[in-house]
Amino acid sequence: MCMSQESAISIIRLVGSKRGYLTVEACLASGNVNVCLIPEIKWSFYGPNGLLAYATTFLSNNHNLILAVAEGSGKSLIDD
Repeated sequence: MCMSQESAISIIRLVGSKRGYLTVEACLASGNVNVCLIPEIKWSFYGPNGLLAYATTFLSNNHNLILAVAEGSGKSLIDD
């Protein structure tokens, strides 16, 4: 995959089903995705093991980050 920006983050949002297996299969088939977020696995945005810390570290060593997000992922981060 060719990107024209250095330190760019590409976000791919996959919709349709509220299950992450479609997103996981698409990520594995492409071979280019660096992070795959699915609703079955809880993740955090902040903190030492959070997505922001990982993205910062990844971008300091690489030129771009490709992030695939399944529909419904991160619902635990939103307050009701």
